[in-house]
Amino acid sequence: MISHRRILITGAAGQLGTLLRASLRGQAEILRLSDIAALGPRRDGEELCPCDLVDAHAVHELMQGVEQVIHLGASLNVDDWDQTLQVNIAGTYNVFDAARRAGVKRVIYASSHPPSACIPSKSTWMTGRRCVPTAFMDSASASARTRPVISGTSSASSPCACV
Repeated sequence: MISHRRILITGAAGQLGTLLRASLRGQAEILRLSDIAALGPRRDGEELCPCDLVDAHAVHELMQGVEQVIHLGASLNVDDWDQTLQVNIAGTYNVFDAARRAGVKRVIYASSHPPSACIPSKSTWMTGRRCVPTAFMDSASASARTRPVISGTSSASSPCACV
């Protein structure tokens, strides 16, 4: 049963992306799959579109003709703050901005990666408060909302699903 024209999955070569690729087959006329890692062979109803999420122009092009986005693309390297900043935070911003500009109807964002984990727990980074991985929401998730989660409180008002 096809219910969507084109769904984009970023991070499609990852574990969750690979599972979604298989389970969403037949749910859209076209699954547009994107990652910087190898995506394997193209199957019927798929478009393979390698894209570095750091490249705002490339992400804008990737978003053309897309109805829905499932954003899973991220770096899992918690030891490299620069990579986390570029890929997970700026890359996520690029995805949401390109989706907005392209008129994408729905963005689903999932992340389990807390970039604050690479900051020492005795740090007073950002707020003057002691930071631990649970004190701040994943910064990329926070960019998808109006304000970050601080000390367990949230004020999300963005029309997106953050998982």
